Amino acid sequence: VVAFLILLGGLLFALYILPETLPERVAKENIRRRDEEALRQKGFVHSILLRPIADLSILNRDSLFRSLGTLAFFSGLAISGDRSLLIYYAEDQLDFGDGDVAVMFLIIGLLGIIVQSVVLKLLNDRIGERYVIILSFVVGIVHNIMYG
Repeated sequence: VVAFLILLGGLLFALYILPETLPERVAKENIRRRDEEALRQKGFVHSILLRPIADLSILNRDSLFRSLGTLAFFSGLAISGDRSLLIYYAEDQLDFGDGDVAVMFLIIGLLGIIVQSVVLKLLNDRIGERYVIILSFVVGIVHNIMYG
């Protein structure tokens, strides 16, 4: 319940308080320019895998992004609680052993790497930062509701 409320609070914050950082015209131009630059200079794969590391400097740009970092921390806290409960549930109800839990977390980790390094960048380029945040909280709420 607490995890659900934290995610719901993050969604409401993103929907009603979080401003769009770029005007729509500028965002579309940036998407077009990035795509052209990525294909022209270093290739598509290079820009998807290495550019996010350079883009992390945006988190310390101003108070808005520091607030977003705090929001991400509390969202991660809720997810951490969910994962702990998942271990107990899998061991108790699904008869998972230590090896099964290790494989489960390996799969979760690998999928997390793919989502954060590829999918998140593509979504950010296509729908913008604000809608990526909104989408992430909606998916988090749906995920939490599925727990029951």
